[in-house]
Amino acid sequence: MGGMPPPQEEPQEDSAADFQEDMAERIMDYALAEANIAKKYKNKKTKNDTPVLEVIGNKVVEGFEADLRSVEPWLKNQRDGLKSLPYG
Repeated sequence: MGGMPPPQEEPQEDSAADFQEDMAERIMDYALAEANIAKKYKNKKTKNDTPVLEVIGNKVVEGFEADLRSVEPWLKNQRDGLKSLPYG
């Protein structure tokens, strides 16, 4: 009975791929669950009776505004450079 042998399945590769996909999904689920600190601090207050989320929000806004100020010289330089181009 010659001929070609039946094709072999590759269960190890499939199960490894399934395992990796499952692990990636679990890691993502965990990260997303932990990323929403608003749920954790929704009703929490500081010692000064200020909502924790307000304090965090203010720090985020302050940091964002500081970042904008820090890049302003670079942005001005880019704008000035573009104005000097023939199509600027």
